[in-house]
Amino acid sequence: MEPETTITPSQCVSLPSQSYWAAQVRPILSDVGSVASLVGVLFTAYAIYQLYQVKNQHLNRVRLPQILPKMNTTVTNLTKYLSGWPDHSDNMLIELSTLEGTLRNLKPKVSGELRNQIVSILEKVQQALPTIHNMGPDSDKVKADVRVILSSICTLRTQVSHNIADDKADSSVRG
Repeated sequence: MEPETTITPSQCVSLPSQSYWAAQVRPILSDVGSVASLVGVLFTAYAIYQLYQVKNQHLNRVRLPQILPKMNTTVTNLTKYLSGWPDHSDNMLIELSTLEGTLRNLKPKVSGELRNQIVSILEKVQQALPTIHNMGPDSDKVKADVRVILSSICTLRTQVSHNIADDKADSSVRG
Protein backbone atom coordinates (compact mmCIF):
# COMPACT_ATOMS: atom_id res chain seq x y z
CA MET A 1 0.00 0.00 0.00
CA GLU A 2 1.09 3.46 -0.79
CA PRO A 3 1.45 6.08 1.77
CA GLU A 4 -1.21 8.68 1.80
CA THR A 5 -0.16 12.11 0.65
CA THR A 6 -1.89 15.13 1.92
CA ILE A 7 -1.75 18.43 0.13
CA THR A 8 -1.59 21.53 2.18
CA PRO A 9 -3.31 24.73 1.10
CA SER A 10 0.05 26.42 0.42
CA GLN A 11 0.86 23.75 -2.16
CA CYS A 12 -2.34 24.34 -4.17
CA VAL A 13 -2.35 26.41 -7.29
CA SER A 14 -5.02 29.00 -6.97
CA LEU A 15 -7.47 29.06 -9.84
CA PRO A 16 -9.32 32.22 -10.79
CA SER A 17 -12.66 32.47 -9.19
CA GLN A 18 -15.88 32.48 -11.13
CA SER A 19 -16.33 36.15 -10.33
CA TYR A 20 -13.02 37.03 -12.05
CA TRP A 21 -14.18 35.25 -15.25
CA ALA A 22 -17.55 36.96 -15.12
CA ALA A 23 -16.16 40.37 -14.29
CA GLN A 24 -13.08 40.56 -16.58
CA VAL A 25 -12.96 38.05 -19.41
CA ARG A 26 -16.57 37.70 -20.47
CA PRO A 27 -17.12 41.43 -21.30
CA ILE A 28 -13.91 41.51 -23.34
CA LEU A 29 -14.95 38.46 -25.33
CA SER A 30 -18.39 39.97 -25.81
CA ASP A 31 -16.87 43.19 -27.20
CA VAL A 32 -14.56 41.23 -29.50
CA GLY A 33 -17.52 39.20 -30.74
CA SER A 34 -19.56 42.32 -31.41
CA VAL A 35 -16.73 43.91 -33.39
CA ALA A 36 -16.20 40.71 -35.35
CA SER A 37 -19.90 40.57 -36.12
CA LEU A 38 -19.91 44.16 -37.41
CA VAL A 39 -16.83 43.49 -39.54
CA GLY A 40 -18.57 40.45 -40.99
CA VAL A 41 -21.67 42.47 -41.86
CA LEU A 42 -19.57 45.21 -43.50
CA PHE A 43 -17.58 42.64 -45.47
CA THR A 44 -20.77 40.97 -46.64
CA ALA A 45 -22.27 44.29 -47.74
CA TYR A 46 -19.09 45.16 -49.66
CA ALA A 47 -19.06 41.74 -51.34
CA ILE A 48 -22.71 42.14 -52.39
CA TYR A 49 -21.96 45.61 -53.80
CA GLN A 50 -18.98 44.29 -55.78
CA LEU A 51 -21.05 41.40 -57.11
CA TYR A 52 -23.73 43.88 -58.24
CA GLN A 53 -21.06 45.94 -60.05
CA VAL A 54 -19.65 42.88 -61.82
CA LYS A 55 -23.16 41.83 -62.86
CA ASN A 56 -23.87 45.29 -64.31
CA GLN A 57 -20.57 45.36 -66.19
CA HIS A 58 -21.30 41.96 -67.68
CA LEU A 59 -24.83 42.91 -68.69
CA ASN A 60 -23.58 46.16 -70.25
CA ARG A 61 -20.95 44.19 -72.15
CA VAL A 62 -23.66 41.92 -73.53
CA ARG A 63 -26.19 44.67 -74.31
CA LEU A 64 -23.91 47.28 -75.85
CA PRO A 65 -23.28 45.44 -79.13
CA GLN A 66 -27.03 44.99 -79.53
CA ILE A 67 -27.84 48.71 -79.40
CA LEU A 68 -25.08 49.93 -81.73
CA PRO A 69 -26.85 48.90 -84.98
CA LYS A 70 -30.06 50.55 -83.75
CA MET A 71 -28.18 53.78 -83.07
CA ASN A 72 -26.52 53.66 -86.49
CA THR A 73 -29.91 53.23 -88.18
CA THR A 74 -31.41 56.04 -86.11
CA VAL A 75 -28.60 58.46 -86.98
CA THR A 76 -28.85 57.59 -90.68
CA ASN A 77 -32.63 58.02 -90.74
CA LEU A 78 -32.65 61.26 -88.74
CA THR A 79 -29.95 62.74 -90.97
CA LYS A 80 -31.93 61.77 -94.07
CA TYR A 81 -35.15 63.19 -92.67
CA LEU A 82 -33.44 66.39 -91.57
CA SER A 83 -31.97 67.01 -95.01
CA GLY A 84 -35.40 66.64 -96.61
CA TRP A 85 -37.14 68.24 -93.64
CA PRO A 86 -40.44 69.63 -94.78
CA ASP A 87 -41.29 66.47 -96.69
CA HIS A 88 -40.24 64.05 -93.92
CA SER A 89 -41.78 65.62 -90.82
CA ASP A 90 -44.04 62.60 -90.21
CA ASN A 91 -41.12 60.20 -90.64
CA MET A 92 -39.10 62.35 -88.23
CA LEU A 93 -41.84 62.06 -85.59
CA ILE A 94 -42.02 58.29 -86.07
CA GLU A 95 -38.22 57.91 -85.85
CA LEU A 96 -37.98 60.06 -82.72
CA SER A 97 -40.88 58.18 -81.10
CA THR A 98 -39.12 54.90 -81.88
CA LEU A 99 -35.88 56.30 -80.45
CA GLU A 100 -37.72 57.38 -77.31
CA GLY A 101 -39.15 53.88 -76.84
CA THR A 102 -35.77 52.25 -77.42
CA LEU A 103 -34.06 54.56 -74.90
CA ARG A 104 -36.82 54.06 -72.31
CA ASN A 105 -36.40 50.31 -72.67
CA LEU A 106 -32.63 50.54 -72.43
CA LYS A 107 -32.40 53.01 -69.51
CA PRO A 108 -33.03 50.57 -66.63
CA LYS A 109 -30.72 47.99 -68.18
CA VAL A 110 -27.52 50.06 -68.15
CA SER A 111 -25.66 52.02 -65.51
CA GLY A 112 -23.02 54.66 -65.01
CA GLU A 113 -22.14 57.30 -67.57
CA LEU A 114 -23.99 55.44 -70.30
CA ARG A 115 -27.22 55.68 -68.34
CA ASN A 116 -26.68 59.41 -67.74
CA GLN A 117 -26.23 59.99 -71.47
CA ILE A 118 -29.37 57.99 -72.25
CA VAL A 119 -31.37 60.03 -69.73
CA SER A 120 -30.05 63.24 -71.29
CA ILE A 121 -31.01 62.14 -74.81
CA LEU A 122 -34.43 61.01 -73.58
CA GLU A 123 -35.07 64.46 -72.10
CA LYS A 124 -34.06 66.12 -75.38
CA VAL A 125 -36.31 63.80 -77.41
CA GLN A 126 -39.24 64.37 -75.05
CA GLN A 127 -38.77 68.15 -75.40
CA ALA A 128 -38.43 67.95 -79.19
CA LEU A 129 -41.44 65.75 -79.97
CA PRO A 130 -44.12 68.31 -79.05
CA THR A 131 -42.10 71.04 -80.77
CA ILE A 132 -41.91 69.06 -84.00
CA HIS A 133 -45.58 68.18 -83.80
CA ASN A 134 -46.78 71.75 -83.11
CA MET A 135 -44.31 74.09 -84.81
CA GLY A 136 -44.74 73.15 -88.44
CA PRO A 137 -42.31 72.25 -91.19
CA ASP A 138 -40.48 75.56 -91.55
CA SER A 139 -39.36 75.95 -87.95
CA ASP A 140 -35.65 76.49 -87.37
CA LYS A 141 -36.14 75.40 -83.75
CA VAL A 142 -37.18 71.94 -84.94
CA LYS A 143 -34.04 71.62 -87.03
CA ALA A 144 -31.89 72.84 -84.13
CA ASP A 145 -33.52 70.38 -81.71
CA VAL A 146 -33.00 67.46 -84.08
CA ARG A 147 -29.36 68.46 -84.63
CA VAL A 148 -28.80 68.49 -80.86
CA ILE A 149 -30.38 65.03 -80.59
CA LEU A 150 -28.23 63.79 -83.48
CA SER A 151 -25.11 65.14 -81.82
CA SER A 152 -26.03 63.47 -78.53
CA ILE A 153 -26.75 60.14 -80.24
CA CYS A 154 -23.40 60.33 -82.06
CA THR A 155 -21.64 60.95 -78.74
CA LEU A 156 -23.47 58.01 -77.17
CA ARG A 157 -22.68 55.83 -80.18
CA THR A 158 -18.99 56.75 -79.90
CA GLN A 159 -18.95 55.89 -76.20
CA VAL A 160 -20.68 52.57 -76.86
CA SER A 161 -18.13 51.77 -79.58
CA HIS A 162 -15.27 52.60 -77.21
CA ASN A 163 -16.81 50.46 -74.46
CA ILE A 164 -17.14 47.54 -76.85
CA ALA A 165 -13.51 47.97 -77.98
CA ASP A 166 -12.32 48.22 -74.37
CA ASP A 167 -14.23 45.06 -73.46
CA LYS A 168 -12.72 43.19 -76.39
CA ALA A 169 -9.24 44.37 -75.39
CA ASP A 170 -9.85 43.34 -71.77
CA SER A 171 -11.09 39.91 -72.77
CA SER A 172 -8.12 39.34 -75.08
CA VAL A 173 -5.71 40.29 -72.28
CA ARG A 174 -7.43 37.89 -69.90
CA GLY A 175 -7.76 35.10 -72.46
